Amino acid sequence: MVTTTLTTPDDATNTGTGASSYTRIVKIIKRKTEDGAAEDVDRFVFYPVAVYGYECLGILFTASSIRRRGTTVFCVVDLGDKEKRLALKMAWQDVTRVAEQDAVMQHLTKQGLHPNVIVPFKTEKVKRYDDICTTLGVIRGFLDAQIEELGVENHVLTLSVSELKRPVKYFWGVHDFVRGLRGALSGHEYLTKIGILHRDISENNIVLGLRPEDERGYLIDLDMAIPQNAEEPTQPELVDPETSFSRFSTPELPTLPEPDSTKPVRALRTVLYQGTFPYISYNVLWGGKHTQFDDVESFLYVLLLFFFSYAGPLSVSELCEADEAGFSQFIGSGRPSHMRNWPTKYAGWDDGETETIAAQKYAAIATLGGCGIRALSGE
Repeated sequence: MVTTTLTTPDDATNTGTGASSYTRIVKIIKRKTEDGAAEDVDRFVFYPVAVYGYECLGILFTASSIRRRGTTVFCVVDLGDKEKRLALKMAWQDVTRVAEQDAVMQHLTKQGLHPNVIVPFKTEKVKRYDDICTTLGVIRGFLDAQIEELGVENHVLTLSVSELKRPVKYFWGVHDFVRGLRGALSGHEYLTKIGILHRDISENNIVLGLRPEDERGYLIDLDMAIPQNAEEPTQPELVDPETSFSRFSTPELPTLPEPDSTKPVRALRTVLYQGTFPYISYNVLWGGKHTQFDDVESFLYVLLLFFFSYAGPLSVSELCEADEAGFSQFIGSGRPSHMRNWPTKYAGWDDGETETIAAQKYAAIATLGGCGIRALSGE
């Protein structure tokens, strides 16, 4: 068995650029030798203590999405109020989407904010000297003309700061989570009414209130959102009763669009989809137009997978410790004790075959007779 312990050595030093600073921490790995004796193996890690001028308490979230967007969210201390904690997100965004993102934020600001939608109060594109940081430009040193010829996605580093809220995995109880989900749905309803389509509903983009008197649930992360005509009703595709499928049948899959052959081959998921893969609707997986119906279907998967993701809430002491730490992840601590693996039936939704996932979701939801929810739960 391997266990880890973290300590800060007496000679720990801070390092880094003006953007971020790190402190060196010893990561002690305890393992058994061939003769069964225990030994300590030291490893050094660099823990963030400052990020873009903010005192950093730790990392809230880090991941790379299906569109290759590297995202890291830090828990930081407010510059003006040392007692207040904030969420600082660094994300690499496709430069071709910058105009759409700006349009979404301008429209949301004009229409007014909603209590169940968290919008960053500070957003900026990170610069290195006088140049905006892009993966192909500043980072890899390609010229503008070369970038156009490459035909691959170029990304810009964006920085945003917003209120700190409680990640779903720190739910107090089932009712706490369900009330939080309702709050996020309320926020999504508002976005739809004012003409904004979110397109990335997932557990990671729903957060909960810090205290019982707060709004219980919020929708976050408008990185994949796009403007839409709020006055034009969305018409879902009608299902022909003669060709509808029973809950036990396998639907015939439509043909997915082919990637542009004139450009370098990319992963199909990167080209076609927006969102977090296990939560994407069957319609979008089949290459259909993404609408608010697909977003609401994604909320269903958040609800379903929640009950397979956790054995129950953390203990009161663990929840208090997490709150004091700003819900940041401690290096080497592993995943929380209450988390569990998804059943085989749903594990493939994360990295399985696209057609298979779409067929499973369609058979469960789009069947006649109202059996969809029971099919999802395996009844």
